[in-house]
Amino acid sequence: MKKLICLLIVSLALIVNVNAKNKVKVYIFTQGEEEISSSAVKFFKELKDSEYGDLFDYKEIEVWTKNWEEDYDNRKLADKVASYFDETIYGAPYIVIGNKYHLSTYTEEYQEELIEAIEKASTSKKYEDLIEKAKKEIKSQNVKDTIAIIIIPLTAIIVVGGFIIIARKNND
Repeated sequence: MKKLICLLIVSLALIVNVNAKNKVKVYIFTQGEEEISSSAVKFFKELKDSEYGDLFDYKEIEVWTKNWEEDYDNRKLADKVASYFDETIYGAPYIVIGNKYHLSTYTEEYQEELIEAIEKASTSKKYEDLIEKAKKEIKSQNVKDTIAIIIIPLTAIIVVGGFIIIARKNND
């Protein structure tokens, strides 16, 4: 009897999981109040209030700003994400939906294509948030760079110090 109940629960879980949809993250790399970027953000705000609103969340990431430090970090992130698509970003907006769709501009002509990309990503079993992936890789690289910056000079100091100690002992 216990085996039958377990089998039913597992079967029900599989049925529910097959119909599950991912909440897709849409990222819009923008240039502040620039007209095309603003149009793209406006489209996603309006789409969020429509019947598609439950399928996705969107985030605007400003890449070309007056705040150099923030711009540098966001630009690094944008460049990393674009590298997954073997692209270079030359302007805004740059829109990323999951790991299969990206768009290097925005006009109303792309609205249906964007909606379709959200729908596909929401049902994809291979959906991946490329921005989170890029953030992890950048953080890992920063840690490696920091370690290298610390270890190389420290090693040099130890080696030079060792030579100095050996030289002094030899002089005595």
